[in-house]
Amino acid sequence: MLVRRGERRLLETGGLLLGVAPEAIYEEGVLALEAGDRLVLYTDGVTEAANARGEMVGEERLYGWLDEMDLALDSKAVVESVLDRVRGFLGDAEAGDDITVAALRVLEDGVPHSRRLEAASPATRST
Repeated sequence: MLVRRGERRLLETGGLLLGVAPEAIYEEGVLALEAGDRLVLYTDGVTEAANARGEMVGEERLYGWLDEMDLALDSKAVVESVLDRVRGFLGDAEAGDDITVAALRVLEDGVPHSRRLEAASPATRST
């Protein structure tokens, strides 16, 4: 998902999970990133995490959490916030799949036409 100036855009170009099928065909997309842009990458274990009542996090709940976040948060704080919210949503229930979140943000470094990336190491919680 791309978060740009408070708006979000789901990046849907692609294909099957990498390594699932050797004959898989993948689509290629091009996206120009701008200073302040944030990419949040996550596995289906995040959106499919279900609490004791059987309710899943789902995409809309995840998007709501991201919408509430301060755009100035660094990538590590974004990852930690999403993971904390998933854990809080699960309560005492065990996640049924791995939960992986990664984030990066495009930083302006003061040099025209030059950008730096700030990335948080993917955080995973295995079951």
